[in-house]
Amino acid sequence: MLFSKKIPTITSNWKIFDLDENEILEGTTDLKHPEIPLQKLQPGTYKLEFATGDQRSAIKIVRPLTMA
Repeated sequence: MLFSKKIPTITSNWKIFDLDENEILEGTTDLKHPEIPLQKLQPGTYKLEFATGDQRSAIKIVRPLTMA
């Protein structure tokens, strides 16, 4: 696998979905520019570039907050 997943945070209201690998990324330590935290990205589509030079298409989605 090209990236290492961090421990998922259950309370987060956003997810980044890797469109190339069809899986959710909770965070990665192998991005080419790891100083840009994934949680600070606006919702939308992105091309993530890894330190290995690989590029992946990804989409950030925000789950709507629900009232209890």
